[in-house]
Amino acid sequence: MVLVTQTGKIVDSVMSFRRGGQVFVYTTPVHATLHVNQPTMENDNRHPDDASLHSHVRTRPTTDMLLPQEYYLTEDDVTLARDLLGRHLVTTIDGIKTVGIITETEAYRGPDDRASHAWNNRRTARTEIMFGPGGHAYIYLCYGIHQMFNVVSGPEDRPHAILIRAIHPMQGETVMLERRNLSTPKKQWTGGPGTAAQALGLHTRFTGAPLFDAASPIQIHQGDIRPHESEIVISPRIGIDYAGEDALLPWRFQWLPQR
Repeated sequence: MVLVTQTGKIVDSVMSFRRGGQVFVYTTPVHATLHVNQPTMENDNRHPDDASLHSHVRTRPTTDMLLPQEYYLTEDDVTLARDLLGRHLVTTIDGIKTVGIITETEAYRGPDDRASHAWNNRRTARTEIMFGPGGHAYIYLCYGIHQMFNVVSGPEDRPHAILIRAIHPMQGETVMLERRNLSTPKKQWTGGPGTAAQALGLHTRFTGAPLFDAASPIQIHQGDIRPHESEIVISPRIGIDYAGEDALLPWRFQWLPQR
């Protein structure tokens, strides 16, 4: 294991960061090779390419197990955000099934995280779902245009959530293209939270959907790909300058498979 500070310095065997007078620590596997980068334009545009992921899919056995609610109840949503990489996000909308492999996530930890919608235990009609037990969908509208899909995590009254920032289309690509108003795939066409949600047919009306229920229109399955630690890039979250020092927390995870 390694420890990486906010500046990216490797100093020990766990990952930690400081906020105010507190030090937060979470662990990573022994074979990890972590990359902590500031959110530059170059980093924001890096996503797994089709050839890399298709290679993984062809060579791995299929595992279609639905993740149980217990999976989401951990207090450590930062580690959970990392573990969601490679999982299958499955939607069945109007009888049409689409599947995407999760390739990028960001963790948000209410009530202490200023970037969280539930910062300082702020409860509104929109954020109420975050205060329930983990394993449910939280979808909100950004700028009146983009549907943003989040995974609620943690025990009840601990309003944590994980934003799914990008997916790799795995099943139902034709339908995904139609939803995106595209005739053919383009670079990063599901490489942002709004475009990923649009491709999967996600909408605010599905807020509260249980991700662990076989009858739910939104599910997360175990998947058949487990990213290697050397392929995971860790960096501060983007678009949250208003969060002050919390904007520097390394809670963004990208999976960049090697060819």
